[in-house]
Amino acid sequence: MTGAVTLLPYDAEWKLQFEREACLVRGALGEALLAIHHIGSTSVPGLLAKPLIDMLFVFRSPEAIEKRAPTLARLGYEARGEYGIAGRQYFVKRGTGGESTHHLHGYQEGSPHITRHLAFRDLLRTDPSTAAQYAALKSAIVTGEAVTRDDYQRAKASFIDRCEREALRRR
Repeated sequence: MTGAVTLLPYDAEWKLQFEREACLVRGALGEALLAIHHIGSTSVPGLLAKPLIDMLFVFRSPEAIEKRAPTLARLGYEARGEYGIAGRQYFVKRGTGGESTHHLHGYQEGSPHITRHLAFRDLLRTDPSTAAQYAALKSAIVTGEAVTRDDYQRAKASFIDRCEREALRRR
């Protein structure tokens, strides 16, 4: 992941973008899909975010997703494999300028990564103090000279890890 990171104020349109794209993904994956969720900062009202829609989908089997990958490709999704997380099926959709517009993070039913992602999202949605801390951290990271997406992700990692542990403990 390269390129400078841009953060925007929350936009209610992001929820609608998720809903429209989720409908397309449901059609593409059919019975292989068990659930699809809006995750990431665009799923948290009021939170600064990179303007791309992160979606988590739950699937029955990796083989079923492999069979459906060409259908996702017709929607503009590029398969990236596990992309650093064992068991993940990761897909990226780009806009006309080449920028990422949608990320699909797929996990097989029962994966602990599903719970981890949803717990972090739900913590940010329900705990204004944590959401404010996260927004301040994100702003501080991108203030000043341009920061790459890799640097941005690394700079947030310990905060996210700590919040995920807390969110999972609360469940």
